[in-house]
Amino acid sequence: MDSKVESRKRLAMNVVPDVYFTIVICSYNPDERLLQRCLDAIHRLAHHGLASEVLLVDNNSTPPLTSRPAVRDFLGKRPDSKVIVAEEQGLVYARMAGIAQAKGDYVVFFDDDNEPQPDYLVELQALHQRYPAVAAWGPGVVTVDFIDGVDPRIKQVAYSAFQGKRESYTAFACLRQWQACYPFGTGLCVKTEVLTTFAAWVNTGKLTATGRKGVSLSSGEDLQMVMACIALGYAAGHSPQLQVTHVITGTRANMGYIKRLSYGSNLAFHASIAEVLPGYAEAVKFQVHRPRRFAFKSTKRYLSALLTGNPAKMVNTVNYIGAMSSLYRLYQIHIPRMVNVILKHASLHARDYT
Repeated sequence: MDSKVESRKRLAMNVVPDVYFTIVICSYNPDERLLQRCLDAIHRLAHHGLASEVLLVDNNSTPPLTSRPAVRDFLGKRPDSKVIVAEEQGLVYARMAGIAQAKGDYVVFFDDDNEPQPDYLVELQALHQRYPAVAAWGPGVVTVDFIDGVDPRIKQVAYSAFQGKRESYTAFACLRQWQACYPFGTGLCVKTEVLTTFAAWVNTGKLTATGRKGVSLSSGEDLQMVMACIALGYAAGHSPQLQVTHVITGTRANMGYIKRLSYGSNLAFHASIAEVLPGYAEAVKFQVHRPRRFAFKSTKRYLSALLTGNPAKMVNTVNYIGAMSSLYRLYQIHIPRMVNVILKHASLHARDYT
């Protein structure tokens, strides 16, 4: 029987699978404080009879996760958990390792700096029951905890850069362009049958986004998982019933890191979606600025941001350059020389995001 039909029949009959949720925690050289908070939060998750398993994916951490006290303690308390190693560097490969061993009907992805609220799984199951056509859910409320503090001058841009949000209603869509309600990677829950197709597309080379890779802030693999749901006829959305705290250390709560993160996320955006959805490239052609206009707008915005010292202007400029560069990559157009000069001055180099 088709897995999609079977899954919907089980929901209609209130038949719960042997493992409902596979929780995948991807980690690379985690901060011990954040890892401890993440694992404690996972241990506190309420289940209300829903069976789950926890897969800790070690993407070549030094020292390895299995040597860390917080991990050993967690494994001792949770017989349904284990550590697996993803030897190929890159967040997408860590996610793929988790997908390959997942036994649940749904996979819930957390990073080692995510702290879900105790009712996260219970609320997810309620959403699945109520909206069976939605294959990907993410949190509508993401609280950003700057554990080491943050400069008040950059707090707002940092909050946005680290996916802070506070939505008041549940929303979902199935449109073939990115929507505001589509979820990002933090707390992302996706039907396993969709992820099986996603993994096959990665393995055959159809999808190429690697996600974060070592110290590189590449992106795109979470976009591609969500858009795979859309390509397969499902919807995706967020809900305020799903709440996560994103814990940020001082090493990341600074403009240098925020600029790199913003640029990397935008640089991957259009190309990542186009790999999943045929016809997307044709649909967004009107968004492309001619090289002269691209160079002029980038220069004007960048100089204004430098002269005013306004963090929001700087991040908006980086977002613009990243997004337009993504379109240029998609259509194989050379980036204007002046834009490359700006990127170099801002310590942003496209080669760091490949």
